[in-house]
Amino acid sequence: MKKLKTLFIVFVFFAINVSATNYDPIYPVKATAQLRAEIIDLIGTRCPYEYEKNECKAIVLFKLNSDNEIEVLNIISKNIKAESYLTKKMNYKRVSKPPYEVDQVYILPIKMIKRA
Repeated sequence: MKKLKTLFIVFVFFAINVSATNYDPIYPVKATAQLRAEIIDLIGTRCPYEYEKNECKAIVLFKLNSDNEIEVLNIISKNIKAESYLTKKMNYKRVSKPPYEVDQVYILPIKMIKRA
């Protein structure tokens, strides 16, 4: 009976190990030029939040759903106001019919430069 329990425990650990090695993490892909242009049109050229050293920087992680809508996953920026502004401008806004993959995570660095 002890051997059977030990064998069962070994089998469970083996099954857990195999399922853990099959895990495929999602890596973000850089947005294409066409997708980037559409998103920049949505955001606009004005930066409503404060500039740091005459520029606004943010990194946006998003994906496209089956309705061709942008789903913002995360926004990384030193400026606190950037997150709410970019989310409001981008989240659930439609883009053209994609040559893009649905549910693929995309990364888009954004940099707005203050013009004199």
